[in-house]
Amino acid sequence: MRKLINDESGAALATTLMILVILVVLGTTTASIALANVKLTAEERDYQSAHYIAEAGANEAYLEIEKLVHHSYQTTSTEEAFLNQVNATLAARFDKTYDDFEAVNNEAPVAEVSVKNDSGNEIEIIALGRIGSRQRSINKRVTLNWIAKGSNGQYPTPTLPKGYAAVVRSLLKVYGGGRIHGNALVESRTTTVVNVTKNSFKPKSNGVDYIEDNPNLTVDWSLLDDFFNNFPSAPTLMTHPNVTEDVLGQEISVINNGRLRTGYNGRLTSHTLEIKDNYYFESIDLAGTLNIDVGNSDQTIVVKNLNTAGMAQINIIGDGSLTVHVLNQLNLQYGSVNSGGRTNQLTFFYHNHTPLHLKTDTVNAGIIVKDAVVKMSSNSNHNDHNGLGYLLTGGDFVYSDNGFKGEYIIVGPYAEANFQGGVWFSGVALVDRFVAGNGMRLEYKEVDTSGFVLDFITIDEGEKPPTNNQGIEDLITAGPGIGS
Repeated sequence: MRKLINDESGAALATTLMILVILVVLGTTTASIALANVKLTAEERDYQSAHYIAEAGANEAYLEIEKLVHHSYQTTSTEEAFLNQVNATLAARFDKTYDDFEAVNNEAPVAEVSVKNDSGNEIEIIALGRIGSRQRSINKRVTLNWIAKGSNGQYPTPTLPKGYAAVVRSLLKVYGGGRIHGNALVESRTTTVVNVTKNSFKPKSNGVDYIEDNPNLTVDWSLLDDFFNNFPSAPTLMTHPNVTEDVLGQEISVINNGRLRTGYNGRLTSHTLEIKDNYYFESIDLAGTLNIDVGNSDQTIVVKNLNTAGMAQINIIGDGSLTVHVLNQLNLQYGSVNSGGRTNQLTFFYHNHTPLHLKTDTVNAGIIVKDAVVKMSSNSNHNDHNGLGYLLTGGDFVYSDNGFKGEYIIVGPYAEANFQGGVWFSGVALVDRFVAGNGMRLEYKEVDTSGFVLDFITIDEGEKPPTNNQGIEDLITAGPGIGS
């Protein structure tokens, strides 16, 4: 009888091989999918990183534009001038590349930023973030919001109470024959030290009044704090090209490597300089006359050192205005500054900490000092006023003596104004401390500040000051960044 034998070893082998093939295929597929996911995740991560780089570039650009906006606001007096200055600066000089980012996968990220503006109050920041070949973009809309200054009833600066020659916070001291022709307004009966006599005031004046007794006369000192906390920085400008002038057949250098001089060469006693753009000067040294023609535009110059001596004169020509940022040294000695022009046509911003000495026939300009001591002296020409304009200082001391005669508004929220020795001053002193002695006379004179960098409002007794909830932070607002 035959015996049947079932030998299944071949089938088992085939089955095993099939299973192995299936497992290999599944493993390969899984690995491919995993690798594809890893690659996709890496690319997506790089694109996301590029998005963040673009966003960081847009934010950096916004901060720079914000500084420009604050500077332009504080150096202009009308909405038109404000917008023109911002937009002109952006159009001419804003094309930024930011590359100070940490490397991503050994590649250096870069943000390239540009702006678009239509000369109005809308600005578009366009930021492109790039990491290797991956790039993403962000668009951010920015709106400029003009805050009307004092003459329109909305104001970024304190009011000036009418009739008050001295407005002080901490100390009022009048002695040794010193006189105030007008009234004095002080902050508080409890926190302000008052050391005066009846003889300290001109007859028929009320003498000293207290803000706490006259709520309508409240001075918001914090608004001045805002100004100095946001003190405008000097812009970065191109150096003025060299200039020569033909004088009797001889070429005389007026500007050489950013250094301007007049009056030191007997042949060049006067020069007219046309300013059609904003420029940087290494120095301006004047012993002669410098006529600066600004035309119909508002212009800005930055100078490291500015000095006048002898019979120096600075005259502003044209309907526009000039803002001068002085970085290191400002000495106005003798001569005159803008004597025949408008006070609001010329403004100096002094950025250094060393003392500033004014000793000229006339300074018909605004002088704005970051935090330096200011001394005003007579040049012995007792027939003329030595000062005419306004002084705004964040420093702690303003000193004047020896027959100085001036017409000013002096604003020093942290300063002591100390006047001695025959000083005759007419205008308003809005300061932390006021000390007058040795025959000094302060006489009230209403000051027209329209068109000044700070346009105050003078309010009469019983008149309520205007209210405004806007601050300098409201000058510029930004929408969300929209990515693509």
